[in-house]
Amino acid sequence: MTTTHDFDDSNNQDYDNNIALIYDYVEKSIDILRANLSEVTNNLRLLAAAEVTYIHFFLSDLPSPSFADMIRENIELLPCYSCFVFKTFAYTFSITSITICLWKGYNKESIPLVITPENLLSEAEKGTITQYKQSIIINIWKYTIEDLNKFLQIRAKSLRQAVIILTLSMVCAVLNIIIHFVFYP
Repeated sequence: MTTTHDFDDSNNQDYDNNIALIYDYVEKSIDILRANLSEVTNNLRLLAAAEVTYIHFFLSDLPSPSFADMIRENIELLPCYSCFVFKTFAYTFSITSITICLWKGYNKESIPLVITPENLLSEAEKGTITQYKQSIIINIWKYTIEDLNKFLQIRAKSLRQAVIILTLSMVCAVLNIIIHFVFYP
């Protein structure tokens, strides 16, 4: 025959097992978020490096007279000015994209400890082991997972912005080339 005491112990054991399972799940979530954050950060850094290469090997060779040549030689042809403007926009967009990559890719924002030792001690004094485990899970969610999600969203948004701005740079560079070859065959 099952007594009330045995039933409470069984429920308590199940609850403790569930809390342990939830804790494991939260730990895995943190690992996944950190891996995703690391991947996005690496992509920002790789994009910045690719853009520096893009500037060095492609933008620097775009056809257009320099601003000093246009003034000195009194060039009044619209294609010359258009090539110059598109080349300038291409550089500006590319440099802006690199700045975004570097600012967000190398910006080390601190993520707090999962739970501060003071919080652990204060929660340990309050109640049972189950309550303590609940407190740990709540604090992990509150202080770590939310912060990791926030950092991941910020960096992912920055990566999207950098790619869009790089695309604008490439469009300007292609327009520069098209104008040059159409008007200067």
